[in-house]
Amino acid sequence: MNSGGLFNFYRDGETRRTINVSGSVPSASFIVNDLISAGNWSFNCDYARTVKQTNYYSPRSETVQVIVTALPSIASPNLSPKTLTQPLSLSSVHRPKQNGQELSVMFDAETRFRKHYISFMPVIMASLPGTKELPRATISVEPPSGVVRSGRPIRLTCTGAILNSGGLFNFYRDGETRRTINVSGSVPSASFIVNDLISAGNWSFNCDYARTVKQTNYYSPRSETVQVIVTEELPRAAITVEPPSGVVRSGRPIRLTCTGAIMNSGGLFNFYRDGETRRTINVSGSVPSASFIVNDLISAGNWSFNCDYARTVKQTNYYSPRSETVQVIVTDFNGTSNSFQNRLGLVTFVLLGLCLSWE
Repeated sequence: MNSGGLFNFYRDGETRRTINVSGSVPSASFIVNDLISAGNWSFNCDYARTVKQTNYYSPRSETVQVIVTALPSIASPNLSPKTLTQPLSLSSVHRPKQNGQELSVMFDAETRFRKHYISFMPVIMASLPGTKELPRATISVEPPSGVVRSGRPIRLTCTGAILNSGGLFNFYRDGETRRTINVSGSVPSASFIVNDLISAGNWSFNCDYARTVKQTNYYSPRSETVQVIVTEELPRAAITVEPPSGVVRSGRPIRLTCTGAIMNSGGLFNFYRDGETRRTINVSGSVPSASFIVNDLISAGNWSFNCDYARTVKQTNYYSPRSETVQVIVTDFNGTSNSFQNRLGLVTFVLLGLCLSWE
């Protein structure tokens, strides 16, 4: 009325600002610019007519919820204030560029004090579910070791807190978007098969997700990074024997040396005799070879030795093809092996038979 009055603004039930007006002023505005911390805030207001220095207060308005989020900005159209004829029911919102954006709440009063009109400057999210700071996305990889042979596929799974309104999942490789998967409804995760890992090397993958609310996407922080190592087919192991002839007297030792392409992560070497494992030697770091002393060659005879090696990556062993086979001949003290003695005995038997037939 012409006698004037005042408007009170409340935040979480406490008075934040009182604005006195003179004459028939239908509304007043209050700029809130101290919304620094992320969180939820409730605002409402009332007004009073001043008649003969006495204030007559209206009922308080309904409450508007304001959510302050630290999410990064996204593009949005320019919006203008809109007076609503129902308690704050936003038809559009603008995602804040950063904390501390200004909020303008306007209270309008009719002459009869019966209706409340609220005008909201939509420069900060309000009354929208699920638009707080979203939980960080999580990512997993299959196989869990993150190590695959060249050309083999891997499965990445991104998990997030999608609401019933749906959203999307983004997968990144070395910081660049590789796949976006849109989901409808409350879908907690999405998977992406990567099958183009042809070249050997290391690759970094992570992901994020977004909730879609009223055609606007609200993004989570990106997940931590998982490392994927692509290995080529390992070179075949090589084996050598000392002495190089491979012939030793009974009871004498021989030295077998296996050579392979072990990486900095370490690995192991296996030595086999006649197809059975005789010795495994673990190595740390980039060790190119390992040696094994065989000193139990007591009986005369022939023995076959070969070897392989494995790279150890994230507690998983990746094996090379086995080496070619080296033959080791053990002779008795007379310089003959069992096989030579057998041949000699056969020759003696044949000659003895011939002599008897001549007689």
